[in-house]
Amino acid sequence: MKTVFFRVGWFVMTLLCVLLVFTTLRYFGSDSVAFFQSDIYPDRIVALRLHIGGGIVAALTGPLQFCGGFRNRFRALHRVLGKIYIAAVLTGAVFGLMIATTALGGTVSQSGFSALALAWAGATLMAYRRIRTGTVAAHRRWMIRSFALTFAFVMLRIIFPALQFGAGLDQVTAFQITSWACWVPNLLLVELAMRKRNHANGHGFDETAH
Repeated sequence: MKTVFFRVGWFVMTLLCVLLVFTTLRYFGSDSVAFFQSDIYPDRIVALRLHIGGGIVAALTGPLQFCGGFRNRFRALHRVLGKIYIAAVLTGAVFGLMIATTALGGTVSQSGFSALALAWAGATLMAYRRIRTGTVAAHRRWMIRSFALTFAFVMLRIIFPALQFGAGLDQVTAFQITSWACWVPNLLLVELAMRKRNHANGHGFDETAH
């Protein structure tokens, strides 16, 4: 049952990541009217595209890294994709931090997206550090956290319209809530899941464990 649940969850997650590409293509076109915050983003187009591009690459390469069969069979490719993922995250986070300063909703949204960028880069660098020291289990936990933050790209595009058009909130309020809601619950859920799994297996939660 757990295997079926994981496979279905992985498929849905991957499908949503693929659909993410189609929801962001407009930012790589020349029609700036189609941009969200069209009065600001066209002037920061390079930073915006690098941020979105980094997020897309991370979202598309991340799911494969969680497949045990893939990891075991294609170890070299797993390592290559891991390096691509890390580079994509750092690119997305650095330029995300830059454009966060102009996010709709003022301080609330700007602090939410800035915190996301810092947490995203931090979790990914921790994952890299752990694999460099050979603590594989800790590396996987940090990669799970990292991808939970990558998945904010998907959740933003679900939560924002749901709040604005479904709940009837004004655009600014909906975006302020989304700036935190697109990533904090992701992180809390994976943290709880990892701790529950470790306790169920009779283990503690030592981040330095191999």
